[in-house]
Amino acid sequence: MKKIGIRGLLLACIGFGLGACEQEYIPEDVFDKPDIVVEGYIQKSDSFVPTYVILTQSKPYLSTFSAEELNSLFVHGATVKVYSNGDSLQLTEICLNDLAAIDTSLRTTVLAGLGLPTASANLNVCIYADLNGFITGRSSIPITEGRRYDLVVETSSKRLTATTTIPRYVPIDSVWSVRHPNYPANDSLFSVFGRFSDPAGED
Repeated sequence: MKKIGIRGLLLACIGFGLGACEQEYIPEDVFDKPDIVVEGYIQKSDSFVPTYVILTQSKPYLSTFSAEELNSLFVHGATVKVYSNGDSLQLTEICLNDLAAIDTSLRTTVLAGLGLPTASANLNVCIYADLNGFITGRSSIPITEGRRYDLVVETSSKRLTATTTIPRYVPIDSVWSVRHPNYPANDSLFSVFGRFSDPAGED
C-alpha cells in the first residue's frame, strides 16, 4: 500500500478547505428610494467648457441598464441657476436628440464639450447648460479665480443647493525626467518629476 506523507495530507486538507469556503458574495442592498444626483461643472481654463449641470435619479448599485433605462434617469423640468457676486445665470435644459433635430453641428459641439463620443446615438443625454456659452465659446457669467459660485436647483419636489470657489492657478515651476535604473536595457522607460510651490494659507 502506498503511504501518503504528512506534506501531501496537509496540501489535501488545505485544498479541501479552500474549496469548501468558496462562496459567492452579494453585497446587502441598502437602497431605499431614488434620490436626485447633482453633477455640476464650472471651470476656468484655456480649453473653455461652458458651465453645465447633470441631474439624474439614483439607482441600486447592482442594477443593469439599457439605453432606454439610462435615458429615463435624467431629471427634466428643473430650474437651475448659478449666482455669483450679484451675477446670475439660469441654465437651459438641453437634450441631445432635440439638438440633433435642430442643428447637428451644435449637437456635436455639446458632445465634444462633455467628452462623449459623437456616435452616442442611442443615449439621449440631457443637461442644464449655459447654451449661449456653447454657441459663442464664452461664458455668460464671469469666471474668475477666488470667486464664489452658488448653485440652486429646484425640482417639483426638492430644492438643492451647492457652493464652490474657483481655486487660484498655481503654475508648475519645473519638470524633468530621469532614466530607468536599468538603462540602457530599459531605454524606453523614464520617471517624470514636477515641482510647484503650494501657496501657504490657501485651500
